[in-house]
Amino acid sequence: MANPKSGIKNPDRARRFFDQVSRRFYEEGSKEAYNFLVEEAYRFRSELISCIENQSEDWPPLSSGYVRYKAVHGLDPRMLIAKHKLINSFQVKQDLENLRVVVRVDPEAKYSNGMKVSTVDRIHEFGTATIPMRAHWRPTAKRFHSRIGTLRIQGGTRIRRAITQQL
Repeated sequence: MANPKSGIKNPDRARRFFDQVSRRFYEEGSKEAYNFLVEEAYRFRSELISCIENQSEDWPPLSSGYVRYKAVHGLDPRMLIAKHKLINSFQVKQDLENLRVVVRVDPEAKYSNGMKVSTVDRIHEFGTATIPMRAHWRPTAKRFHSRIGTLRIQGGTRIRRAITQQL
């Protein structure tokens, strides 16, 4: 039955169409937003690895004894790298069901002595009484978060464009 006030001849058909468009908008928007998050997570991971590889932070130097140890054993002379175990364990964990993306250290990764890579990572990030702090997560996150406004605009524009093309 037509609703004379709305000017819609078939309100049930219009409602069904609106439901379909709404559902499609949500599905496509969620998918595009999730893809955007995944891309940004991989970008963060790359920046984190670059921070370590380029030794871009103002970290205290390695002890002379450890420098010698690294040289004798053929290890990478840079800090936090030795055999690349740490940077190779950085991963992007995706949970499509909950639309969640996380950058983390692989919780299963271990050094040959059995110590978890994630434990060593936290020790270096915050330091101990005997090991100086060599933060890499927090400075990378700070630089990354300073771009959040730009990311929101880019993401919103990209999501709107994708949805418009789908509808």
